[in-house]
Amino acid sequence: MKKLIFNVITLCLFLIVFAGCSSDARLTFNARVVHVSEYSVTVDPIKIDGISRPSGRVMFGTAGLDDIGVSIDDIISITYTGEILYTHPGQITVTRWSLVERNESD
Repeated sequence: MKKLIFNVITLCLFLIVFAGCSSDARLTFNARVVHVSEYSVTVDPIKIDGISRPSGRVMFGTAGLDDIGVSIDDIISITYTGEILYTHPGQITVTRWSLVERNESD
């Protein structure tokens, strides 16, 4: 009986640990585009209360993302894995992005 209880507790702990390590976490924030290159985009997150976002300038690669035709000063919505590499600028892995507002001054 003790062995059964031990196995059940061990299994529960195992499931809790791996459920917490899920890579399905996704966070979304809006940002203003400050630099666009062939393979990456650099943005300044817009500070809006209640939305998860990194602080400071952030860069991400665009390989594997749809080409949404962004320009400097456009506002975009970014969904990323939740992990931030704390370099300057910070680096994130984006899973989805979309244009929120096009800069009309071009």
